[in-house]
Amino acid sequence: MDVGVSIWKMTEAELLAEVISLCEQRKIWWVHIDTPFHNKRRQNIIGFPDLFLCGTAGIMFRELKKQQGWKSSPKQTDWKYRLKVARQNWDLWQPRDLESGRIGRELDSLCS
Repeated sequence: MDVGVSIWKMTEAELLAEVISLCEQRKIWWVHIDTPFHNKRRQNIIGFPDLFLCGTAGIMFRELKKQQGWKSSPKQTDWKYRLKVARQNWDLWQPRDLESGRIGRELDSLCS
C-alpha cells in the first residue's frame, strides 16, 4: 500500500486496485462486478459483491467500501445474507483492512 495515501482518503477504486495487485501476486483469480448496467439480464446481479475471488483453497466474495461515509444498498444486504445462508465466505473490506494486513491474510488463506 502506498503510505502516502491516507486510509481516510482512499477511494473504493484505489482499494480495488490494491486488492487486485495482491490477488495477482498470489495468482488468485478474480472477477470484479463493476456495474450491473452492462448486463442485459441484470435483475439478480444488482447488489452482487464487488469481487468474486477464487484460489486453490477456496472462494470468497468481498464487498469493498471506502473508510467512511458509505452505506450498503438494500440489494447489497440481500446478497450478503443470501451468500451467508448458503455458507459462502462473504465479508466487507475497507482501507483499514489493507493497512492492518487483514486483506493479505485472507487472500493467503485462498492459497493454502
